[in-house]
Amino acid sequence: MTETGKRVLGLLVATLDREPAAANALRDVLLEQGEQEAADRLDLMLGLAGKVELIRNVYDLATAWTESLEDDYLLGPDFAYFVGAVIKDTYCGWPEKRPFIRLLRANFPAEHSVWNFIQIEEEEDRPTIV
Repeated sequence: MTETGKRVLGLLVATLDREPAAANALRDVLLEQGEQEAADRLDLMLGLAGKVELIRNVYDLATAWTESLEDDYLLGPDFAYFVGAVIKDTYCGWPEKRPFIRLLRANFPAEHSVWNFIQIEEEEDRPTIV
């Protein structure tokens, strides 16, 4: 794939991430043209775009809720652990009463992808990082 092709593909990702049917159609065309590398790159970029969007949404929520992520509610450290879990495709574990979890519960429904990276644990002071 040429550098121009890579740039064009990168520009399409923002739109395609929100339009799964368009992304699937583009993937089909790429595969029909024998562009397996481009199809693989598209899949990777769409996955990363979704993760970035999720992290951005949680960050916007956390910073809107507090004046500083360095406060006593541990939002900053919990957000950092959450970002690590999203990047590494794993999860963090916190108790239900933790302020970060209460904030997420109040703003994201149970079926939201944010919960793919969080496991609710028994009351404990330290988060579990896997």
